[in-house]
Amino acid sequence: IYAISNRLRIREDWEFASPHIAAYARDCGLSPGRGRIDFAGTFRDKFYEAAAMGGARQNRAEGLLSQGSGALTAGFAFDVLRDHGGAAPDANRPQICAHAGWLPQRRAAQTTASLVVDFGQADPGGAALPIWVTGTSAPCTSLFKPGWLEPSTHPAWLPEFPGARGDRSTWWQHQRLLKRARRDWIKFLEEIRVEQRAFEAQQLLELPAARKGSESLRDEMSQRAFAAASVLEERWAAWADSRLQREATGPNNWYLRNLERRANLG
Repeated sequence: IYAISNRLRIREDWEFASPHIAAYARDCGLSPGRGRIDFAGTFRDKFYEAAAMGGARQNRAEGLLSQGSGALTAGFAFDVLRDHGGAAPDANRPQICAHAGWLPQRRAAQTTASLVVDFGQADPGGAALPIWVTGTSAPCTSLFKPGWLEPSTHPAWLPEFPGARGDRSTWWQHQRLLKRARRDWIKFLEEIRVEQRAFEAQQLLELPAARKGSESLRDEMSQRAFAAASVLEERWAAWADSRLQREATGPNNWYLRNLERRANLG
């Protein structure tokens, strides 16, 4: 079991590599050594790794995965990606679910989207491989939706891609929800938890039948999931507007509000 968490993980136990990797390292001014190259030791960016709290996040992820060894399911992976280490979301803590903040570790290392691939569902016959995507940042507030890896140039189930500034895409709509969630993380996460888990349990239940169907049937399942997720997020946003304080508090919020204004989120 391995985890990366903004930290290179492969040392000398790699199976194959470019024959020119050592020469490339030297061209970059690095020291690959004389024997089998230590990939992480050679190419690691120690400043970025430390700023992103990679070591602590990696240890946490590998610890959680070890607890589920032998029973690693897609649903288990959802929970790992949402982990805050038993605390509320905090941009200054080494949490797997990384939230944005003004310090270096979260200005460039927040979770922007999440993906789970269930290789246990792989079919040697070439059937579609199910994947689970949020298409949105902050998996703790997101919904994992089913998607499919198969020989298609542009799968019909993919949502619209976000622009550089706030638009009506799935990703930016979720950013608007995050603005509300920041008002009170604990209350918000408690409020959405039951519906969040029920939605994902239903998708996991429906997936086997869809996987055996046609590509169009699989696309329809994914499109329905994205549409249903959008309805849920709209309801959560309305709840937050009516039940949570109007302005988020905390040291990171002046920075985040400035970014949101620049991104046309108001």
